[in-house]
Amino acid sequence: MKQVANLGLVVLASLMLSSGLARAQDDATVPEPSGTDAAVEVKAASYVEQTVIGDMFEVKASELALRKSGNPQVRAFAQHMITDHAASSRELKQALTAAKVDVPVPTALDGEHQQLLDTLQASTGGDFDRNYLKMQMDGHQKALQTQVDYRLHGGNKELQDFATKATTMVQTHLSELGKISQGALLSQ
Repeated sequence: MKQVANLGLVVLASLMLSSGLARAQDDATVPEPSGTDAAVEVKAASYVEQTVIGDMFEVKASELALRKSGNPQVRAFAQHMITDHAASSRELKQALTAAKVDVPVPTALDGEHQQLLDTLQASTGGDFDRNYLKMQMDGHQKALQTQVDYRLHGGNKELQDFATKATTMVQTHLSELGKISQGALLSQ
């Protein structure tokens, strides 16, 4: 019960953070891309890597949730994650093509995300649901920061446009996580 209450506080804090970031991004002016500057390409490569690995993790973790969770709210959220993050990955590849940016696109999880996935695989029952929701919250908070940072400071207009759209998606997911956690708190 204490873990669920702590998760609820984390959710509330992240919602407050994400709404503040949303306001900050709405007020900010996005600079125009600076062309073929090497620093711009490095930033794009880092951004793409973080975004692709995040999407891959969300899909793989959510596929596990569909197999392992008995909670209908968790399962519905997981299905939504699979749909949204698979679409996000396709849209990012389209943005890369439109932007004529040739950066490596990861095809596997990094060590950190693989460890998280292994932890989920080993979890069962209520522990699985708690671990999954916490990892979703943590992952979406990192994703929000990545998207906002690139939107405001990236050097490629097409990728910045993608980051703007991805920011909205991530904020929606954080809001959904907050509702799931509130429901869990009320049912305890």
